Amino acid sequence: MDGTLRLRAFIIIGLMLISSSSQVAFADSEFTTMNSKESGDSGENEEDYDQTALPAIGISVTYDNITEISTISWYNIDGDGLDDQSENTALSQLSTASYLIFRHTSVITKSDLQTLSPLSSLTVSACEEETYFFCKNGTSPFHQGHSVDYQLSPEVSGNFYYAVVTQLQDGTLMDELYCGQNILCDSVNETTESVRTPTLLTATFNSQSETTTLSWVNYNQLNAGGLPDDGPDSLTIRVWRHSMPITRANGFVLPSAESSYLVASLTPSNNQIILDVPTNTQRLVYYSVTYYLPNYFGEGLHFEDIRFQSPNGDVNTNTLLNPILEDTSNPVTPVGVSAVFTPSQTTGTGVTNISWTDSLGEVGEEYTIWRSRLPITDVNEPGVLMIGTSLEGVKYFPNFIYRGTLGYYHYCITIEDANGRTNNTVSESNCATVFENTFDPWVAEPTGVSANYIGNALTKVTWIDQIGVEGEIYNIWRSNQPITNVTFISNPPELVGSVGAEISSYEVVVDDQWTQDSYYCVTTKARYNLEEFQIFEDREFDENEGTYEDFRFIQNCVGPITEDTTPPRKAILNSIDVWRVGDTAVRVNFQQIIEETGETYFIYRCTNLEIFEEGKSSLSSSEWELVKGPITFQNENEPSQMISIPIESGLNRDVWYAVAAMDTDGNLQFDLELDYNARLVSEDTLGPNLSVEILGLQGTSMKAGSYTIQAVLDETAGTNNPRISILDVDNNLLVNQVSMASTGGASNGFTYQFTLTETVPAGSLKISVTGFDEYGNSAEIEVNHFSADGLSPSLELYSPGSKSTESSYRYGDNIMISGGATDDVGIEYIQIRFTRNLRTENVIEETWQNLDVLIDEESEENSASFFVTYAAKNFEMGEHRLEIQAVDFAGNTDYKSIEFYVDRCEQLDTGELKCVFADSLEPEPEPEPVELEALAPPYMFTYVLAAFNIFAFIMIIATLFTAGRSPSSEDDDEGEDWMKEFIGTSAEPDLDSIMDTSVKSDPGEPNESKSLDEDDDDLFGESAPKPKNRREREVTSRKRRVRKSTLKNDDEDDEDDFGEKKIAPKRRKINRK
Repeated sequence: MDGTLRLRAFIIIGLMLISSSSQVAFADSEFTTMNSKESGDSGENEEDYDQTALPAIGISVTYDNITEISTISWYNIDGDGLDDQSENTALSQLSTASYLIFRHTSVITKSDLQTLSPLSSLTVSACEEETYFFCKNGTSPFHQGHSVDYQLSPEVSGNFYYAVVTQLQDGTLMDELYCGQNILCDSVNETTESVRTPTLLTATFNSQSETTTLSWVNYNQLNAGGLPDDGPDSLTIRVWRHSMPITRANGFVLPSAESSYLVASLTPSNNQIILDVPTNTQRLVYYSVTYYLPNYFGEGLHFEDIRFQSPNGDVNTNTLLNPILEDTSNPVTPVGVSAVFTPSQTTGTGVTNISWTDSLGEVGEEYTIWRSRLPITDVNEPGVLMIGTSLEGVKYFPNFIYRGTLGYYHYCITIEDANGRTNNTVSESNCATVFENTFDPWVAEPTGVSANYIGNALTKVTWIDQIGVEGEIYNIWRSNQPITNVTFISNPPELVGSVGAEISSYEVVVDDQWTQDSYYCVTTKARYNLEEFQIFEDREFDENEGTYEDFRFIQNCVGPITEDTTPPRKAILNSIDVWRVGDTAVRVNFQQIIEETGETYFIYRCTNLEIFEEGKSSLSSSEWELVKGPITFQNENEPSQMISIPIESGLNRDVWYAVAAMDTDGNLQFDLELDYNARLVSEDTLGPNLSVEILGLQGTSMKAGSYTIQAVLDETAGTNNPRISILDVDNNLLVNQVSMASTGGASNGFTYQFTLTETVPAGSLKISVTGFDEYGNSAEIEVNHFSADGLSPSLELYSPGSKSTESSYRYGDNIMISGGATDDVGIEYIQIRFTRNLRTENVIEETWQNLDVLIDEESEENSASFFVTYAAKNFEMGEHRLEIQAVDFAGNTDYKSIEFYVDRCEQLDTGELKCVFADSLEPEPEPEPVELEALAPPYMFTYVLAAFNIFAFIMIIATLFTAGRSPSSEDDDEGEDWMKEFIGTSAEPDLDSIMDTSVKSDPGEPNESKSLDEDDDDLFGESAPKPKNRREREVTSRKRRVRKSTLKNDDEDDEDDFGEKKIAPKRRKINRK
């Protein structure tokens, strides 16, 4: 313990020794002097007080710092100095008055009384005497004064003032204050010790381990170092168990009997303890935890805070406010179980009240109630139902019994204690048997039975459905005399009908021969969950069907009922038409039946045109619907009446209307006769159906141009022609309510010539047409699936290009075709077409084919692009045409075309590229002119040749002349030989040699070069066809044979893809890409 604590302890010990005798602050030292009339200073007692104000006299306050109690004492008035009447009045008021005690930190004034609250626990009666005269102060038998104790809470420190104020019976506060009499003008020092205990004590019992766990928070956990927890003076935690709650008033009993209450002493570090609970123990106990502080106030002055009070005056949390149940024994089943059944006469149900006696020694237990049709030997066996539970102290359980219950039932009560231990043992002591019969004295009959003749030979019987039964059947009985349980046997009534559950009415057909008044009853034949069948008088139990029917006829009958079955005659329906001015309505005009009185009329309608057979029909058919009624006439002399029946728009039908009369007995004339009390009328409030189309338009998009819009009505048109309006996509009116022209003839067609210009924005067109039928009914149709698209798309072809280098392809190349198109509305499709072999006899024009296009949905230009490749080897060598067209949704097109050619080329040893088709397109080189002189060798040769020819011609003529003389064959032979000798040869002339027509190789082409086919194979991996040279001339058969022998390999390699053999034409060297 440090020096400060030791000094404080010495001071407290000194104060305790000094105040061992009571410290009293009196207004005067003796009572005799208190009543003296001597006045003093402001700090002294006031002797001049008004006794009629009933003040308390001689207040004194004594504080005991050991018990921490302040004792407040005072006296009643003594009446001295008052006359008899005043004294009697004052004492009479005092006998019913009370004293209120106030406490404050300063001298209490009148104004303080308005805000301060009295110490309610200290309020005392001013006088308990039966005779008010003895209420005045004095020695016995007079009142000898008052004294009350005020227990201060811990941790109080200060000077306080008290007041004792008189309050009359009516609540009036006598607020005259006198220093030293009813108020304390000298303060009292009140100082209490701080709380030195654990806090937040909790206790939990575990029935499985049979232990109780206590937990708390130590003082030093909240105030580090506040209490000694080590050394010779360290604190000891003491755990107490007691059967009564502990407060400040009785906390002293614990240390005074440690052997009875102390269960454990622990070291300062402990904040939990687990206590074993002996077997077969059942107890409600409290636990408390304190600190034992040795030498706390000095050597030998030990301290243990057993006040069990917190600074706010409440019980401290180091003790349990509520007991804990420690139960290690099985609960005992309850006894005295009984069951009493009480039936309900009005509802057919009942209540069985089960009661019992609580098990002794149990606290917080719960009781379970079981029910069975058979005796219970085990609550877990089939057929045993748990119907409820009840807590301790609730010694009965009402079990609701449903309708239809009949038989003996068994009830048992089992127990479960507060710790979850159960005892489900059943025996005679905790079971009871009762007979439950809900059929007696219950009257199992419907209620509220009534019968009314509704006319047309029908009586409607109604009742209130019997609640609480299942599968019931309601039997309706009729008799000409009241139905009772006696007449049911002696004169049995007629069963006129039966209906099933949830039906509470029945219409009885009354025979025309029935002339007497009728009595009706309704009984219930119901299926109940009957387990026993008893014999009762006037009731029927059917054991086979499980039904019960009550024939006592107590609350389920009605009568007598008068039944008149004759209806009035047919009413005459004069006319019927449709009124179209204002609200459209059908007007029905009919006559009054003069011979009837008080009759009413009803108008019916039927949409079935085949409802009449041979001119007859009946309102009993469900196809007739009531549209108006009841209708009455103002007086009996009114011959007829016109009734208007509004009809809704949108109708187009022929319907029947009929008028029927009902007499005062409710008989309705059901018979209908064509054109007598029923007539046909056409209800047409529906506008015509319209259809709108644009003649000749393919699809729904419209390009700039003129169009014929046609509207067709599905019925005869009226005098007003349809009117048309057209709005563009921006809701601008292009056409506003223009009348359409009739197409003539019997058709209901109308047309309008509409011109769409390119200025109309692209987008949806809203076409509205309003048509009228012959009755003036109008209908409007609006179509918006047509759209304006006056602009053509824009097509761009990126590849092939227009340059010659971009439109020529060799075998092995791919022809790449790419491009795009845009439109203000959208591209519907893009097509492609090839024309093959241009400028030949074998021109082939292919059909248009759609391309796969890529649509850019995020583009505002509605663009589409395409890309496709074709292998050049799939085209013959030569020129071809590619055509592409883009088509928008209105059919507008844009067109592109380009020509390209496919060629076969080879790489020569010299590095030059020779292409077959390209070379064939080059023109033959023109020979260079040579200027010769007249005596040049060529001319000289010509001269010689001419002379020779002339000579030869002369010789031919001479020969012919000689031959005309018929020489011998030998002469002929000799002549021929002569001719041959003359010419200079004995063989046939070689004209090719003479004419110099032999095939010669190109001077620039080496003799040992590869063929074109071989080079093509090397370049492209396949043989390509070679076109014939347009200038190639035929050679004689003899000359061709010579080419085959010398150019055999070339001929074999020159076979093209089509199996042809061609002689290689002369070529020029050109540069190719």
